[in-house]
Amino acid sequence: MTSAEAISTAADRLANRSHNQLSSLSGIPESVRMLAVAHNLLTGVTSFSHLQNIERLDIGHNDIDSLIQLQCLWNLRELRADGNRITGIDGLQNLEALSKLNLHGNQIQQVDFSNVRWPRLEMLNLSGNRLTGTLNLASSLPGLVGLNIDNNQVDRLEPTGLMPLLRIIRASGNPIQYLSTVPWPNFRTLYVGTTRLILSQKQND
Repeated sequence: MTSAEAISTAADRLANRSHNQLSSLSGIPESVRMLAVAHNLLTGVTSFSHLQNIERLDIGHNDIDSLIQLQCLWNLRELRADGNRITGIDGLQNLEALSKLNLHGNQIQQVDFSNVRWPRLEMLNLSGNRLTGTLNLASSLPGLVGLNIDNNQVDRLEPTGLMPLLRIIRASGNPIQYLSTVPWPNFRTLYVGTTRLILSQKQND
């Protein structure tokens, strides 16, 4: 392969269409593996059905309220969808290749991790949403290393299974009062700002 051919092949796999007033992805080639379409006019009904090779996707700062159209992206490893109007994670539950998920600055109020299949997810950013009450962290996130829930209204983090790799939680700007780290044997760092927190490292506490 010549250098020109290599450059052409790389270009076919990478598409940056941010800041383009796009409301449709019909002109994006099927071969694309990395797609940036931030700051456009995409919505929750924008179709991704012809883009099933995508591994990295940036749809930040659009007008998206639902992720259901992403359910066909079986190869998706990294998703950035910050600054939209997303209200839930429907559409993502069975995307087992996900390793990084950024949903910062949306309108998510509830998240049920018991129904997800994210064995490879390492980094999860849910900061700046509308999460309230208890956030259950399930064993369906065995690979999770870092969690960011800054600036929500979560008052309790409830472990519901072993998460052996979890090391970092950012939870500043939440009224969290209690956290048990028992199921997190490698847990190291907790950011809670000025929150008064009871931290338990004992079994059956």
